[in-house]
Amino acid sequence: MRIFLPLILGGLLSACGGGGGSDSPAPISPPAQPAPPVTASMTLSSPTLRPITGGSAVPLSAALSSGGAVRWQLAAGAPGTLSADTGSVVRYQPPAGVLAAPVAVTVTATGDGASASLTLAVSSETRTPGLFEMPWRASSGPTLHRPSSVATDIAGNTYVVSYNDVSPSRRGAPHLHKIAPDNTVTTLIDDDTWFGQAASNANASHLYWISSMAVDRAGNLYFGILPLGSPLTAGQQSLGGPTILKVTPAGVVSVLAGSADPQVGAITDGNGSAARFLDPSIAGIDFDGNLYVRDGGDTVRKVTTSGNVTTVASLPRGLTADKDGNTYARDDATNKLVRTGADGARTIVTDVPYCADGAPERPRACLPSAWYRLIPAGGASYVVFDGYSLLRLVMPSPNSPPAATMTLSSPTLRTIAGGNAIPLTATVSGGGAVRWRLATGSPGSLSADMGATVRYLPPAGALAAPTTATVIAEADGASAALTLALTSTPNMPGLFAMPWRDSDEPTMHRPHSIAADLAGNTYVVSYVANVNPTRRGSPHLYRIAPDNTVTPLISATTWFGQPVSDENARRLNNIVGFAVGRTGDLYFAVVQPFSVTVGAPTILKVNPAGIMSELVTNSPPDAPPESAQAPTIAGIDFDDNLYVLDSSRTLYKVSAAGSVTPLAALPNGLNADKDGNTYAYDEVSRKLVRTGADGSKEQVTSVPYCANGTPAPPLACLPDAPYDLIPAGGTSYVVYDGFSLRRLVLPR
Repeated sequence: MRIFLPLILGGLLSACGGGGGSDSPAPISPPAQPAPPVTASMTLSSPTLRPITGGSAVPLSAALSSGGAVRWQLAAGAPGTLSADTGSVVRYQPPAGVLAAPVAVTVTATGDGASASLTLAVSSETRTPGLFEMPWRASSGPTLHRPSSVATDIAGNTYVVSYNDVSPSRRGAPHLHKIAPDNTVTTLIDDDTWFGQAASNANASHLYWISSMAVDRAGNLYFGILPLGSPLTAGQQSLGGPTILKVTPAGVVSVLAGSADPQVGAITDGNGSAARFLDPSIAGIDFDGNLYVRDGGDTVRKVTTSGNVTTVASLPRGLTADKDGNTYARDDATNKLVRTGADGARTIVTDVPYCADGAPERPRACLPSAWYRLIPAGGASYVVFDGYSLLRLVMPSPNSPPAATMTLSSPTLRTIAGGNAIPLTATVSGGGAVRWRLATGSPGSLSADMGATVRYLPPAGALAAPTTATVIAEADGASAALTLALTSTPNMPGLFAMPWRDSDEPTMHRPHSIAADLAGNTYVVSYVANVNPTRRGSPHLYRIAPDNTVTPLISATTWFGQPVSDENARRLNNIVGFAVGRTGDLYFAVVQPFSVTVGAPTILKVNPAGIMSELVTNSPPDAPPESAQAPTIAGIDFDDNLYVLDSSRTLYKVSAAGSVTPLAALPNGLNADKDGNTYAYDEVSRKLVRTGADGSKEQVTSVPYCANGTPAPPLACLPDAPYDLIPAGGTSYVVYDGFSLRRLVLPR
């Protein structure tokens, strides 16, 4: 019986409600669900296509549909700064100065659950403005080839397609070359090569009727292909209908949009193979990789990186604009190059040379007075393409305000000892707020991170070894770095004899030129004294460590651990000045009065491995000795700039790269201690005198002087005669009287 119960219940329920009579109760509606909350949307934009150069700030704006507050953030590790971290508009400040390579910087705006990111291409134009001819193919290219399509990437590389037009209806296989910013030409496609592989006829056949080309920031190439289908060479014709082809940096070919089958052209939006083109010509590519195509005349199509094709009203304003929103083009009415600003104002670029009517096209020192295209090539560079040849045009940015400049200074030469704070001052041309920081790994601390003046506090106590601390100041896109040499003198104050040569050195040798480095090492050049009036023996060079350990670097038989180089040794036969850089490079000023000396008066550089190079030569090698302006080295600063006096007492600054600049006076603090004091022998008092940073002078009476007539050895007193004091790190000085050396350690 129990098994029939469900059936009976089912029948009863049907009987009760199955007739649908008017007295049946109305069904109960489910409760209304609350409307889902509206998700906020974020729109983030910049005023241009977003390739920008260092120095000038770029405004970025964000709009939240909810009207909420916007927060901003730079991607981790991105260079540059944002003017604020909240607000509807901020400015991104790219790093100032020359960048080694283009950098992609991502800025993200967030708020009310929405976010948007914008990537900026930060580049830097390092070339001098002007007009320069460009090679565009390998030297072995067929002479009938000429450029057909040209494109550039954000790194400044230029890509050139060329064909050999065999006949009016036939073309040879395409060639493709990449031209680096330094004009190095790399072959990507030719008769035998396809992106480093053997040429593929099937691949080349896709490219017989290229109308245009573009390159994205990942190095992918995009080609607009025309639907010509004409016979090319025996048995070949163009493949497919009008399409946009993509070729990866490895040479893999695919159809991004359009039909790969022969077709009747049309303007049909769609995704990938569903889209149709008439005669696509790529007008440009934006930083996100979207292509903009002119099709069928003036119809503008946008093709996304996934191949989705839509028709748009016009080309984006910033597609070929520089960071300030300017575009450049030849003006038909004036036959000149015209700049159109973001506000529509047009200006003739009068400083760009144009070829006179009828002037020969070569040499390419002027812009052709005929049709040409300007193709943006990164920074302020453009490629000029007139259908036959290529020029590189580099223009200064006209709308950028002068980049802010920063001067960062400390009161001394920047060689300091632990314990006392050092004031640092930064001055910005625009008057902006200065931000301070210590470079990663730098010891010590700063008194503040904002302000025109801060104090750097080195670590207290004696340092185990000399080290450096780099302080960086930044403001309005300008930055400056100052590196401080931290030294510590472990010696007790006093006066100590210094050995300066090997015990086996000939007794006639005597010290001739002295220099010291920041670590307290002393370098001594010596010669055999007066071998004869016109000759000297070979130079010897020794390094004396702070603990008085002597290491020979140059002797009669050795040259920095190698067998002696006679040519190098001869060039050092008449040293008149000597200095040591902070990385151990040795700088020698040499002159030419002796017959055994090779070359002109010169500043020579010898690196720690003994490799010699010529930093500066100030007269021809065959100049008579009496005409030479003999250089002497008056000092070296922490950045390895030399200060050189010639025989007429004219002062020059010689940079570590060999650039020479006249100076009116030596910089303050060139031989100063951390407090700005300098020490020197005073001819009047015949004593050691300290000159303070304010110019005040006082005798250092705690330092013993030799009584008149006292013999110099055992070197327990300062000579009562002129001598040089050579700073040797911290409060140490080397005393050189022309015959012997003492180490003088002054109290702090």
